[in-house]
Amino acid sequence: MRNNIFFKKMLQELYIGYKSKNFKRIKAVEHKCANELVLAFDRDLFNTCLLCFMVGKLISKKRFEKHPYLLKFDRLINDLKYHMNSDDYIGMRKIVSKMITLIDSLDSSDKKFINKLAYNGKIKIASKLYAQGISLSRSSKVTGADEYEILNYIGKTMMADRIETYMPISKRLEKLEKVFLG
Repeated sequence: MRNNIFFKKMLQELYIGYKSKNFKRIKAVEHKCANELVLAFDRDLFNTCLLCFMVGKLISKKRFEKHPYLLKFDRLINDLKYHMNSDDYIGMRKIVSKMITLIDSLDSSDKKFINKLAYNGKIKIASKLYAQGISLSRSSKVTGADEYEILNYIGKTMMADRIETYMPISKRLEKLEKVFLG
């Protein structure tokens, strides 16, 4: 139940960020989802995190503002709002998957950028998980990113040196207790 509430809250934030074309708000949702994934992996949060990464990248590129895919995406985001208002979690999950698929299949003049977007998002999320203490093999397995690519990304970005939110093991255990015990 707690995961559903957080999932819905993150989707609401994504919706607001998208409608206002607020890149920073979308990035904040991505970071919140990634931080929650460190505590307990959840497919819904992973997909939301990935979607935030993809949407954030797209709205940051001015050349995609007038692209015809936006009509389809706008319809999907409005469908998402409908499912959020009716607490239809199954519908929300389906819409998130459709949004990821739509962006992934986007046909544009910048196909290289789009084709790598989903995979790069998985690498970035996996790298965050690994940098915050999740094992490399687990990070790779749950995100579908290649272990070599994760290490390569961390090395290039020096991500492990930039993680600001160090959380001692005692604090992690407290959070896990709240998740499982309420």
